[in-house]
Amino acid sequence: MKKMDSLFMQAQQAAEQGDAEAQYKFGSMYHESQDYCQAAAWYLKAAEQGNAPAQLELAYLCADGSGVAQDYDQAMVWLRKAAEQGDLEALYDLGDMYRRGIWVAQDFDQAATWCHKAAEQGHARAQNLLGKISMFAQAQQAAEQGDMEAQYNLGVMYYEDEDGEEDSRAAIWFSKAAEQGHVDAQRHLALIYGEGLGVAQDHDQAMAWLHKAAKQGGTDDQVSLADEYRRGGWTTQDYGQAMALYRQAAEQGHANAQLALGIMYGRGEGVVQDHAQSMAWFRKAAEQGHGFAQYFLGSMYSMGHGGIQDDKLAYAWLSVAAANTNHPFDAIQERDKVALRLTAALDEATSLANQYVEKYQSKR
Repeated sequence: MKKMDSLFMQAQQAAEQGDAEAQYKFGSMYHESQDYCQAAAWYLKAAEQGNAPAQLELAYLCADGSGVAQDYDQAMVWLRKAAEQGDLEALYDLGDMYRRGIWVAQDFDQAATWCHKAAEQGHARAQNLLGKISMFAQAQQAAEQGDMEAQYNLGVMYYEDEDGEEDSRAAIWFSKAAEQGHVDAQRHLALIYGEGLGVAQDHDQAMAWLHKAAKQGGTDDQVSLADEYRRGGWTTQDYGQAMALYRQAAEQGHANAQLALGIMYGRGEGVVQDHAQSMAWFRKAAEQGHGFAQYFLGSMYSMGHGGIQDDKLAYAWLSVAAANTNHPFDAIQERDKVALRLTAALDEATSLANQYVEKYQSKR
């Protein structure tokens, strides 16, 4: 303890005598103990003497408003000073700030300039960022000229940016493409408004864009819209709307829509419970290789729901389901219960199951 006190006193003495490195280290000690006011004060003393690490840390404190008033302009001043001295992290961070438009207006030319200085000294992240800057700059140039596909692609780039905090920019570019009728952008925009990603959460806007996508898109969009009406997440629950949309997609062969109709008829969601209809829709999806539909169909044959009790068909469909689902335990367990009832007919059921497994493989 006495030794630590002695080291602290020596560091303080050197810092108070104007040693910039000691001032930086003293600031770091306060920073680590979360005394941001003292940290900022000592960083400032070192930064004013040209200590690059202190300038970099002071930039972060200014941006965060930790120990000092939040000031992005001042943050950029200190970050630039550290970068101009060749501090690799400062060079990289300054380039990234210009790329992302954080603390400063977005400027891909400036971003490339500063990142290049770090990259040519072997900074791996800067080398990687240079390629990203080039891609973003090219995409934005085309997007700003009104190219719908470029606007959508730029939105995706911001949306998928691993650095995060880019959802608001993604929303801007998805909006521009969506307003021109880009169906993928409309889908993304629905999700962004529905989840409040980079924009204020707005379920009405989410549903409006989902409707637009469903109107001009394919069956997947109809099913997505139906899902929202069924679950009542972004809008008032409406089984009638869900049923109508699922039916549109199901009649065009969409297996998930067929599965959903089977479940709704089986549970009586928005319709009179009808096991025969439920079984019919499960069969359509099952014959397309949908594992869950195959499981439900096998279970219905086992229990006799839908007016038909058939252990051989139950065994066959449950065997197919076990082969086509990621979680086959339930199907296997129920199939084995059916096997106990089959006794002498088990060989025949097994042969049928092998045929079905070959014929109705998962298409996913």
